[in-house]
Amino acid sequence: MISSSENSRFLNSLITGSRLKCFEFIDNLLSNNVAVEDIYEDYIRKALYDIGEMWEYGKISVASEHLATMIVETILNELYLKVITDNKVNKKVVTACGENEFHQVGIKMVTHIFDMSGWNTFLLGANVRTTDLINFISDVKPDLIAISVSMDFYLPNLENMLESIRDKFSDLPVMVGGQAFRHGGQDILMEYKNVSYVSDLYRVEQFLKKQYPKFNQ
Repeated sequence: MISSSENSRFLNSLITGSRLKCFEFIDNLLSNNVAVEDIYEDYIRKALYDIGEMWEYGKISVASEHLATMIVETILNELYLKVITDNKVNKKVVTACGENEFHQVGIKMVTHIFDMSGWNTFLLGANVRTTDLINFISDVKPDLIAISVSMDFYLPNLENMLESIRDKFSDLPVMVGGQAFRHGGQDILMEYKNVSYVSDLYRVEQFLKKQYPKFNQ
């Protein structure tokens, strides 16, 4: 069971910019055979949600929030080699953040879950314009789209993006998640065909196993 003191220690190291302590903390988890998805969900995701709320309420500066995010992105880059697999499946996913959304850590972790499942991933990252996404989908022809939104005031941008996807690719499945939905808003997704809300990384895994069982045996 994860202790609150462990989470607090990692959170404090991120806020104070103690990069070495953060890496040592993650390395210790790996040495104790903690699964990568558990590290992402129970430590990194929780810490970033806490940091996001601290920034919203003025408890930390924008600089501190950016510093913590950069440390986490470096950690994710290091962990990528631990999640990638040579056992590929014939499935493609395009992952992206919505327009004006610059918080891309969440979608990077989601992409890693697909990498672990052997999917061919195309991570577009932050602030993807809808027109660019539509054009990229046309070129790549993915089996699934995953979109992350961290700020609830960007939900209208998400709706515009979903409408454009539906206009061009009516049957293409879309997975949506992110911190923007922590206080609700999932109901707007029900208006769109083949759009699924996932609340965390474990739900991403469950979604893949349910929707694509033959690729997760």
